[in-house]
Amino acid sequence: MSLKALLFDLDGTLVDTDPVHLAVFAEILAPLGHHVDDAFFRKYISGGRNEEILPRFFPELDEDEIRRRGDAKEARFRELASQVAPVEGVYEVIAWARQQGLSVGLVTNAPRENVDFVLPVLKLEDAFDIQILGSEMEKGKPDPAPYKAALEAFAINADEAIVFEDSKTGIISAKGAGIFTYGLMTTHTETELVDAGADIAIRDYRDQHLWVSLEEKLK
Repeated sequence: MSLKALLFDLDGTLVDTDPVHLAVFAEILAPLGHHVDDAFFRKYISGGRNEEILPRFFPELDEDEIRRRGDAKEARFRELASQVAPVEGVYEVIAWARQQGLSVGLVTNAPRENVDFVLPVLKLEDAFDIQILGSEMEKGKPDPAPYKAALEAFAINADEAIVFEDSKTGIISAKGAGIFTYGLMTTHTETELVDAGADIAIRDYRDQHLWVSLEEKLK
């Protein structure tokens, strides 16, 4: 089967938003005595949905209050995220995909409000043929459902797509759907990404290993 589509996560994959999310969770969890540093963020937060993350720290809260606090957290994120920067080389890889006639999809656990906020900041609001949001599905990442939904939307098989992810949660989701996955070392180390199932770990989209691999997949 030939390559037909590139599928991208959002946070930490298209854009370096993780420092902003970390800062907001640090504000939220400081009253509980948690120091949210990079290691804490990677272990307990990275790639997850608010409805899964927040109950770990606030088990006494009901679903409605968890939802309210999650909405407040994302509103605070948007207050701080107006200057976020794209991951190096992301525009080049999307342009390359278009030149090759490939489809391009977004598959993220981020809420709709964040997607609609961040993509215009990056000037990528028209870059994606489909947008699959785990936050709007019964099951988000790490369940493979979001990536399976992307394959179904494009009417392609798993071996006709590749995924770009930065979190263990996202990698587990993509590999669970049977898709070849690049792990970006924006959040985790190469070892952590490979241990989670990534086929290749790359620094960013200008990593020579990526371009050699992409050219091979077109043959």
